[in-house]
Amino acid sequence: KEYFDSLSTEIKCLYIKQEKGGTAKARNIAMDKCSGDILLFLDDDVTLDQKYIEEISKTYEADFEGKLGGVTGVVISENPSNVNSAYSLSRVLKTIFLWDTLKNDGIITPVGMLPRLPETATYVQAFYGHNMSFRRVVADNYRFDENLEIYSWAVGEDIDFSYRIGKKYSLMVNPKAKLKHGLTLETDHKFTDQFYFQSSTMLVRNFYYIMSKNIGNSFKNKLAFVWATTGLLLGRTFSFLSHPTKRR
Repeated sequence: KEYFDSLSTEIKCLYIKQEKGGTAKARNIAMDKCSGDILLFLDDDVTLDQKYIEEISKTYEADFEGKLGGVTGVVISENPSNVNSAYSLSRVLKTIFLWDTLKNDGIITPVGMLPRLPETATYVQAFYGHNMSFRRVVADNYRFDENLEIYSWAVGEDIDFSYRIGKKYSLMVNPKAKLKHGLTLETDHKFTDQFYFQSSTMLVRNFYYIMSKNIGNSFKNKLAFVWATTGLLLGRTFSFLSHPTKRR
């Protein structure tokens, strides 16, 4: 709060201390408190290109029919040429176990996971929460699902929220709206034994919930999820055997 009070900027900033709940509740509080025609959600570890806001706004302005519900930007890779055989093999295995696809098309997998988004102007089925925007008139009819919170944060609430909006409105990637998304270092306080256990538990639980709610929980869907979870377990086991550490 002291930091926000010290800001000298023309941008109106509102500091709200959240007493209870996690990220889904926080996003809902923000939607209720903020004003403006466009809602923009960002992670705390992103750095926006100088024209990011301008490019996001242009996309909405070009939508004369009002069919566009949301817009997201493109993450600039620090090492775009750093695609090795291990990475390629990982993508193949994740595709086999329904966690990813070889195409960066933004199409939800049968178990509710969102693969990498394309880096071209494309319509997709869902967004990632590190940078996503929505029309206010659209988002006001939806809420972030607080059932996805087990601990002090949530997993998949961004995919769930945007996917539900995408069923009725168009969601678009604007490659001119660029940003950098820096991964938090493992020296961060949250990367503890408890964090790894909680995040793994919530990953499986939440995406089963998301799949059941948005895609269906037929026998075929359940079988697909068992297959996907088996792949996740095998991947974690291989990771542990090849790089044994306490935290894994």
